[in-house]
Amino acid sequence: MEPGRSYYYDINKKLLMVIGQWPYQKPKDKVIAFAFIMVLAVFAFFPQTARFFICENAQCIYETLPLYMLCVATVLKIFTYQFNSRKIKDLTDRLFVDWEMLQTKEEHDIMRKYAETGRWYALIYCSFIYVTTVIFATTALVPRILDVLFPLNTSRPVMLPYPAYYFVDENQYFYYIFCHELFTGSIGMTGLIAHDTTFFVYVEHVCGLFAIVGFRFEHVSHKRSTMEKNMFNHPDAVYHKNIVISIYAHHKALQYYSLWYTIPVKEQKLLMFVMRKSIEASVLTAGKIYIFSLENFTTIVQSSMSYFTLLSSFDV
Repeated sequence: MEPGRSYYYDINKKLLMVIGQWPYQKPKDKVIAFAFIMVLAVFAFFPQTARFFICENAQCIYETLPLYMLCVATVLKIFTYQFNSRKIKDLTDRLFVDWEMLQTKEEHDIMRKYAETGRWYALIYCSFIYVTTVIFATTALVPRILDVLFPLNTSRPVMLPYPAYYFVDENQYFYYIFCHELFTGSIGMTGLIAHDTTFFVYVEHVCGLFAIVGFRFEHVSHKRSTMEKNMFNHPDAVYHKNIVISIYAHHKALQYYSLWYTIPVKEQKLLMFVMRKSIEASVLTAGKIYIFSLENFTTIVQSSMSYFTLLSSFDV
């Protein structure tokens, strides 16, 4: 049995509903979920911020800062998504509309292949983050377990999942603090995972559209499909068709191997616009500042290692 289209996006839907940012979620449910996430964020931020005020040396600050910045990044991501909710909804609408534009079995097979790949990426990424989060948090239980298996004259130092200060005896209220940090950490990771997996799905969807346009170019000399005929029957659709081709076709435009020379000269001239557009690389950017590529990623890693080496050389 062929899975429905919603099957490929069910992981993203569930994650986004937890943080109240699924585009088709009821407004009341979105407000409740978003408010719940913000309350948890406050309860996570407050003890971490308090930790900075009791730090007596730079080492304490260095230990607290990484996870504190992770919390900041999570909240910024959630708010960024919230402020761009209309754009996200438009993208999601476009995603489902693109499925309606597919007419042949081959095109549906191509789109299903990429949608399934996106779903697997989301599932693997989600599972990995949650498992590593739980493992990281449960390392705080190691001293407690050792106290039972190999007791000492005194209890071992308290280790929390992440550095924080709760204004209470951490040894006495350890399990309450542990449950609080595990819960807030898991929900916080949901904010990161939900947005990252949505990004995966969008990227794979666009890759599928590239592949479909490439498939159409390979069969450009064949009889026009019913969809193409209908599009040219409506003048308004011509503009839409040109936009779709100009955005999504460049990946395969230079690689097609169809019998393009057998089509009329007028249609051959139309291909020139696509070939001209294909000169410009389609890239993913972060605010049009940073281009996501392996080369830039390598540069960032090298710079990070240099800063890490510099910081580790300081005597604290």
